[in-house]
Amino acid sequence: MKTKESRLTLHERLFDFITREELILPKEKILVALSGGADSVALLSMLQKLSGRLDIELIAAHLNHGIRGDEADRDERFCINMCKENGTAIETRRVSVPAEAEKTGEGLEECARRLRYDFLRECAEKHRCTKIATAHHADDNVETVLLHLIRGSGPSGLVGISPKRDNIIRPLLPFRKNELLSYLEEQNLSFVFDSTNSDVKMTRNKIRHELLDTVYEINPRADAVFSNMSKLIDEDNKYLISIAKNIDKKTPLCELKKLPFPILSRFLQIQYAEYANAPPLNNTHKEAECNQQDIGEKSLKAKKRLPQLSYVHISPITDFIKTGIGNADFSLPGMITAHVSADGIDFSVTGDDYTEGYMIPLKTGENNISQYRYKILITNDKNVAEEWQNIYKLSIPASVSFGKILDGEKTTLFVRSRCAGDSYIYGGHTRSVRRRLIDLRIPTYKRNRIPCICDQHGIIWVPNLRVADRAVPKPGDTVTYILYAETN
Repeated sequence: MKTKESRLTLHERLFDFITREELILPKEKILVALSGGADSVALLSMLQKLSGRLDIELIAAHLNHGIRGDEADRDERFCINMCKENGTAIETRRVSVPAEAEKTGEGLEECARRLRYDFLRECAEKHRCTKIATAHHADDNVETVLLHLIRGSGPSGLVGISPKRDNIIRPLLPFRKNELLSYLEEQNLSFVFDSTNSDVKMTRNKIRHELLDTVYEINPRADAVFSNMSKLIDEDNKYLISIAKNIDKKTPLCELKKLPFPILSRFLQIQYAEYANAPPLNNTHKEAECNQQDIGEKSLKAKKRLPQLSYVHISPITDFIKTGIGNADFSLPGMITAHVSADGIDFSVTGDDYTEGYMIPLKTGENNISQYRYKILITNDKNVAEEWQNIYKLSIPASVSFGKILDGEKTTLFVRSRCAGDSYIYGGHTRSVRRRLIDLRIPTYKRNRIPCICDQHGIIWVPNLRVADRAVPKPGDTVTYILYAETN
């Protein structure tokens, strides 16, 4: 017996899916990713036939990856001619994925995907498109879940492909590949074939050609089963993430020990993603674009996407948190190191000890030293200082004599990196900065971040240590308040 859905035409099913999932709204301009293959040709054709009913405008975009030589050029010509025939505007670009991948150290697939989505986003912005439509379908979703399962992904990977992520939509997710091919045949539409899709050396192709048919033999409705499973996992995962997001990133180790693994593991992923400037965990494609300017050029050769942490990364850290004593460092993807201590979890770029020399003038107000991930805040208003302390809960405050560091309205303060042999007098004795920080059991990676606050005569304060004797306020002095706050 046929279901109501099976009796509907593909156009009706597509319209129902778009409206039910709110993928497209009236008056929107949609950019369609067009490779020239069967899936994208079907997507463009079906959206064109529904464009009046949906009240939308379409534009196509094609990227020539420069991987398949003449075949890639053929695909580009096909897309241009197809859009010319049906009256659709098209934007094209040529790149060399092999050359870019060699420069960045990425795999070809990874590099191609990055360049493709960068191109699509640029086109969408240029043509003021509100959505980018890609031709992922039901079989792609099954392949993706199987791929993540085989690679040992957790719940986030088993969510599969979402109908909508940010401004990217996948209208064809309800349809199987064979349905799209039948549609193209009925509409007498031609398409091009990418020869690399038959290369079973590539993992996804191996799943597509050697595993997918077996899955559908076992269960002809595997696409629906996988979709329903993904939705259930997604709901559970979002709930657990919402709990983990409410945990303070500066939570000490003694409190982290009490968290159950499902919450602790997500807390770790959230903190890692935040440090690497990654997208939220509930995004479908588990990749994060690292912000080089924030993390430093040592972390990546070029803009590169970081994977989310897998079980092999998370398990050693959670085991140490539950049972370990003292400090431990763990290497993570993207040349990032997780530091676990009694204070909790912190991150740094592997091999970056923050000892490169710098000297930066300071002004009253907020001084954001972004490349070293901290702020220096200066005021002579006690109320402002207290307000800052409420905002930056773990800031380190100091009070110094106003007259010692200001010349009228012009500050003579500056902040610099620590140097070998740094020392200054406080408590009546000359103290080695390095030795005192070691005595305070501050981990090496944190010691190397801590700056020196100086005036023209030398150090007046180092966060975690005391103010220099010469700068300690005396009765009648105007007091200046200085706060040091880490921002990572």
